[in-house]
Amino acid sequence: MTKQQEPEYVWDFGRERRRTGRVWLIVGLSVLAVAIAVALFVLFFRPWAVSDPRPSASATVSATPSDTPTPTSTPTPSASPTPTATATAPVTTAPTPPAPVDPGLADFRGKAGPVLDAAATGLGYARDEGGMSAMQDVMLVQEDAQRLTESVAPSSIASRWADAVGTYNRALEALRAAYERGEDAVAEDRAATGALAELNSIVGR
Repeated sequence: MTKQQEPEYVWDFGRERRRTGRVWLIVGLSVLAVAIAVALFVLFFRPWAVSDPRPSASATVSATPSDTPTPTSTPTPSASPTPTATATAPVTTAPTPPAPVDPGLADFRGKAGPVLDAAATGLGYARDEGGMSAMQDVMLVQEDAQRLTESVAPSSIASRWADAVGTYNRALEALRAAYERGEDAVAEDRAATGALAELNSIVGR
């Protein structure tokens, strides 16, 4: 048997040197490109050139007053509105009502008589019922007494009539208050009945 020939390992130093030279060429080109980029950045942007915000001495402007005054506009007189004549309404005076006619005693008696009779009836109901019902009866009599106060009496009895009607109204108020308190109101009823009798006497009844 023949012995198989073993391969020999030979180192190729020439290829290794060529590969190393190519690497250094790439590194050198990269460094050169970076240097060019930095130079261009510094040339165009100049980051150290910061503008000084303080104004220079030559930039200050001194305000000097001008010798010629600026023309001011003189106010022109405006036409003031002339008052227009307004039509005033004529002043009308309200007609004075005619003086009340002095009624005759007979006519006045005929008007006051039914009111006086109704008052006597109402006082009788109050006297018989007593209490709160009597108070309501007296209140109705007081409404009739207000009509007597507003009536115009003849001049011959006007003064006496006004005094008697005032006395009658005060007596009715005292009588109503007594019934409201629940009292027997005998004295108050007597005073109201006497005042009503005086009114009948003045008109001649």
